[in-house]
Amino acid sequence: MSDFDYINRTYGLNIKAGTRCVYTGDKGGKPRAGKVSHTDPVDRHYIRVCFDSFPGIAAGPFHPTWEMTYPEMAA
Repeated sequence: MSDFDYINRTYGLNIKAGTRCVYTGDKGGKPRAGKVSHTDPVDRHYIRVCFDSFPGIAAGPFHPTWEMTYPEMAA
């Protein structure tokens, strides 16, 4: 089972590398859009994100459901 399989099953998501996301927990209060890059190599239940404002840099770790939304999955 991959790390994304675990995250998706545990949190009811359907994410993978490249999934668009929006982080709303920034201290400045402004949502930041980006793409899921990969799972965190240390805590594999967390994700890393490449934000549009800093392409090529994977920030994180972020909990996949805490202050994180996935516009492609909106109903």
